[in-house]
Amino acid sequence: MPHRLVIRMFFDGACEWLALDRAGKLVDGPASGLPEASAERIDLLLPAEYVLLLDAPRLAKRSSQLAQALPYAIEEQLAGPVEQQHVAFDERAAGVSVPVAVIERARMRELLATLSGKGHSVDRCFSIAQLLPFTPMQLTILIDGEASLLRWSASSTMSCRTAELSDSLQLLRDSGVAWERMRVWRVHGSPLPSLGGDVVDEVRIPAALPWLAELVASATAPDLLQGEFLPRRRGGRVSAQWRWAAVLAGVALLAGLLNLTVERFALERHSDLRRAEMDALLRQAIPGTQRVVDPVAQLSAELDRRAGTRVGGALPLLARLAPLIAGSGRYTIESLDYRAGALELTITATDVAALDGLRATLSAAQLQVDLTSALPGSNGYEGRLRIKDSAS
Repeated sequence: MPHRLVIRMFFDGACEWLALDRAGKLVDGPASGLPEASAERIDLLLPAEYVLLLDAPRLAKRSSQLAQALPYAIEEQLAGPVEQQHVAFDERAAGVSVPVAVIERARMRELLATLSGKGHSVDRCFSIAQLLPFTPMQLTILIDGEASLLRWSASSTMSCRTAELSDSLQLLRDSGVAWERMRVWRVHGSPLPSLGGDVVDEVRIPAALPWLAELVASATAPDLLQGEFLPRRRGGRVSAQWRWAAVLAGVALLAGLLNLTVERFALERHSDLRRAEMDALLRQAIPGTQRVVDPVAQLSAELDRRAGTRVGGALPLLARLAPLIAGSGRYTIESLDYRAGALELTITATDVAALDGLRATLSAAQLQVDLTSALPGSNGYEGRLRIKDSAS
């Protein structure tokens, strides 16, 4: 299947076509009639007589509003009822006016039905007048056998018989159309009538259709396939793109949900492992524990119970001793041991009198103190004190 077909229809109903590859190289044709095989893309070229080109005022900014307003803005320039006309426009054009192409709806339906009957679905459709290049103050002419086509602005064209070309040029002059140069594309074998002494830039081309096929590849004029004539394949491609976008979005959403599920499972697994470790530590620290509800709270309560913090305990006792011992600077605590509600300290002092003075100081602080031993050592005298809270 070729990449692109270009089909040209003539005013008398005849057709010709050619096929191009992806690089734009001719692979078949030009040939008369309609091709038997279709292609990935099909461009349809209509005779200039079928399509009216106009410039309409830009009555709205939105495409949908333009589509409703433009037919009635150009109604007086149409030969038939506006309801029977198909109006295509180029909303991307800059400026205060909009390029418009008009064709009878019935004719458009008939042309597309003819091609559809042969298995061809058209992707783009233009009048050949829309393809003729033009520049300001230049008259462009295509001489194709017995027919000629003239264009001097975006929406100003004329078709005539080649034998009547000189009279058509004079008619344009009489109508006030002016040009400085004339550029003529003449198909091989076509006659060249007198052009009235104008400066002519003539280009000879072997055939019209290959030349038009090059121009339609970059055409930006209003495509006639709009509104009800929007091709199914074009709409299908858009729908397919949306479907793929929806599929990709769904896949991304599922991937996100799966990732969240995996992360949640990993966090729950980590939490279960940490809880099991805490339970094991609690049972190890407190043998005989039957039920574990809150390991941290249970362990804290047990430590409080064992330390006796509710009735005094080691920490409050040390809090009372520390300022008395550390404040003097005369004593060094070698060791301490708390058991059965009593704190046993091993303290080094300079002499026995210092140890006895410390005992008296602690007793004055409402502590029950017994000096159980006082032995000489290398750094003075080492005494052992047994201390309890007087209230206990």
